[in-house]
Amino acid sequence: MSSVPPSIAGPVSLTLDLSRLRGDPQDFPYAPALLGSLFVASIALDLVIGQALGQGDNALAHSLMSGTLVLALCWIALRVRGLGARYVQTASALVACSLLMSLVQLPLALLFVAPDAGDSAATQPSVAPSALQVLVSIGFLATLGWQMVVYAYIMRHAMQATFAFALTLVVTWVVASIAIEQILFAAA
Repeated sequence: MSSVPPSIAGPVSLTLDLSRLRGDPQDFPYAPALLGSLFVASIALDLVIGQALGQGDNALAHSLMSGTLVLALCWIALRVRGLGARYVQTASALVACSLLMSLVQLPLALLFVAPDAGDSAATQPSVAPSALQVLVSIGFLATLGWQMVVYAYIMRHAMQATFAFALTLVVTWVVASIAIEQILFAAA
């Protein structure tokens, strides 16, 4: 007998399926409360990760900006295709997969951060990364790439589009997010 409540087991199972490129975002229940809960959990996890990595005071603003941007761009993409009714399920799938990917990426990010990086980085800016940091960076980039593939898979099914179109859309979202983040947080 499983100790996981069915209300949690369903979305977790769907998230794992989507991360393995199985299932459809439409399999998520139409539940705005679930979307809200996933978004809050995502922000909370981002804050924990930001604190663990020593990212400082802007962690909440960064998380809110990137999360809101993805949700807004998803809404726009679905509305343009005339599929706005799929928004809650698609957004829930995106946020749930984002949570899963953040949990996978957290150990890699913690391995990358050197314990004494704070003081030594200021005095020795040209210190080469260690072999472990190079391997971890490759692993981290691989998980980011996989995250974009999963997002494209979700958007492909939600929008009834080709995978190439959905991947181009997701890459555009990433570029837009990076550009907006640079504009908003460059001075901070």
